[in-house]
Amino acid sequence: MPEPEADPSWCVCFHSKVMSLSRRDLPVPLIAAAIAVLVLFAGPADWLRGPSLDALLLLRSALFEMPRSHEPPIVIVALDEETYRRPPFRGTPKALWTPEIGRVLNAVLDGGASVVGFDIIMATSAETHLPGHDHRLLLALRKGGKDGRIVLARFQHQPKPLNPYPGFAIAAGRGRNIRFANVFSDPDGVVRRVPSWFTVATPQGAVFEPSFSLEIAARYLGVTPDRIGENHTRLGGKPMRAAVKTQGLLLNFRPGSATYPTHSLADLYACAKAGRSDFFLKAFSGKVVLFGGVLNAEDRLLTSKRFIGGPERDRPAPRCVYPVMEELFRRDVRRQLIPGVVVQATAIENIVRNNGLIPPKLVSQEVIIIILAILCAWFFQRAPLGWAVAVFLTFGAAWAIAAAYILRYGVVLPGLTLAATLIVSAAVAVVYRYLVTDKDKRAIRRYFSMYLSPTIVDKLLATGTAPVLGGEKREVTILISDISGYTSLSENMPPERIVDLVNHYFEVAASAVESHGGFVDKFIGDGMLAVFGALVDEPEHAAHAVAAALVLQDLTSADSKLLRSDGKPLRTRVGIATGPVVVGNIGSSTRLNYTVIGDTVNLAARLESENKTQNTSILVAEDTARAAGLEGFDFVSRVTVRGRSTEVAVYSPKRLPSQLDSSRMNMPKYSLGA
Repeated sequence: MPEPEADPSWCVCFHSKVMSLSRRDLPVPLIAAAIAVLVLFAGPADWLRGPSLDALLLLRSALFEMPRSHEPPIVIVALDEETYRRPPFRGTPKALWTPEIGRVLNAVLDGGASVVGFDIIMATSAETHLPGHDHRLLLALRKGGKDGRIVLARFQHQPKPLNPYPGFAIAAGRGRNIRFANVFSDPDGVVRRVPSWFTVATPQGAVFEPSFSLEIAARYLGVTPDRIGENHTRLGGKPMRAAVKTQGLLLNFRPGSATYPTHSLADLYACAKAGRSDFFLKAFSGKVVLFGGVLNAEDRLLTSKRFIGGPERDRPAPRCVYPVMEELFRRDVRRQLIPGVVVQATAIENIVRNNGLIPPKLVSQEVIIIILAILCAWFFQRAPLGWAVAVFLTFGAAWAIAAAYILRYGVVLPGLTLAATLIVSAAVAVVYRYLVTDKDKRAIRRYFSMYLSPTIVDKLLATGTAPVLGGEKREVTILISDISGYTSLSENMPPERIVDLVNHYFEVAASAVESHGGFVDKFIGDGMLAVFGALVDEPEHAAHAVAAALVLQDLTSADSKLLRSDGKPLRTRVGIATGPVVVGNIGSSTRLNYTVIGDTVNLAARLESENKTQNTSILVAEDTARAAGLEGFDFVSRVTVRGRSTEVAVYSPKRLPSQLDSSRMNMPKYSLGA
């Protein structure tokens, strides 16, 4: 038996639906494009871009290892919980720690630190009450300020900025060594950017002033802040001022908590007091050193690092004198809030290493999102809904993985904004499809499902066109059958038994017809009119009609429920003819019937009756026999049919037509004999 041929109908349907786009459907992609623009510029987009970056950072951390060609040149000196617990800091107000901080700062500078930044504000001093108390710190600040290795932070949270104590500011070199260290949060309260420049009012007018992190990075690189970027490919070779002065620096956080070596101020003080200059030289030579608070509750920020942090225990650096206070750390603690000094350290590293994140320009985002929104709407409009959803989910997963991979190199692709746009675009397409595009399909399904099999209805819908209302001329094959000896049968059986018998017979007959691609036009008494090839193009409709007749004969003779009153099997007579007919909605303006009209119908009816004369069960017109293959038929006779002036050659099938096999049908192949 030859292998079954693949049914290409679904492929043709898929191609025709996806590739075609009627003028009526053009509004859907246009609406999708408009939605894309609204998503880009509307307020909700600002709430989506930030969480999108956070999710990409998490996905990148989970799937890919971030490139690390160099260790970060940044070390943190932490005013941490341990500092508050060790002498001489324990029980002493922080304002009185200046001698100890001065000793550590002096040791760090002598150890070869490149730049030292204070991410803490020492706004008060005990000098007025304890003359000489700040002397050690003032000397250290003066030493670092003279050679440009000290940068103090100030903050602008109110109209009047929070500045370092004047004595400290003067010792450090005043304005040239003091910079704003503000960070700004997105609408959802998460810090993702650090300003690179601030506009500062002066007697001469407003001027741009580099931020705390930019100033430190520039001094480490040995250039002026406004020239940073000329050799940075990430900024396109543009000076930092021109490149990021308005939008700031989008931070590229490392995963985990052990990002930067973090030394406790208490341990360093004990180390400096012990004269361990070798330790300072090894730990701080050529590095950026940041003094900052690393406490459990104070000065902690919610950033886009919130999902990729690590256990707090991972952060300490090698110790000099004191061991780590283990009781201060829990290995299972992962905080979403990180110290502000880590934010500044990340900004400095991003500038120095040229590995900050680069979001696509708004125009590029707009082009990407609009194009994808149009394609999404178009695809959901044309493709089968199940296929469209599967493709959408696959594309979304692939896009997320690709975006996470590209993020390894600092490029941020649209995420949740794109997803939101595509979801809305798909929803618009589905609603439009339901209300407009599929309206005709639903009408056709409702109309034909009452007298067509679901398979035939699906094939009819797959063509994308409905039969012409009012009638169209087609070449079809007509099958007419009735029960042999029905009159005598009805006389010898109760009416209820006759009804049950006829209903079951029609059930079997309709099943045989529909499984071979035909549809039952009507039942008349004990007779049935079936049509093959009327609704969809089926070149082998004649062969299917003959096969249906043979199966019908076989089923009725084998069904125990179809027995005459004498116990003998029920016999049927079938007439089949092929030719042109008019098929469509025929009737009056108030009552319509989808049926066929033409001489071919009359011929099939005459052949059904001619079975009585020829003592046969199935008679087939010559046109049908030739279309189905003459080798499968026996010539019976040439008969004169009422209503025709010429004789008609009739045949009787002896086997299933050769061009059909059971694998192409919805019913099994029955043994019909030779």
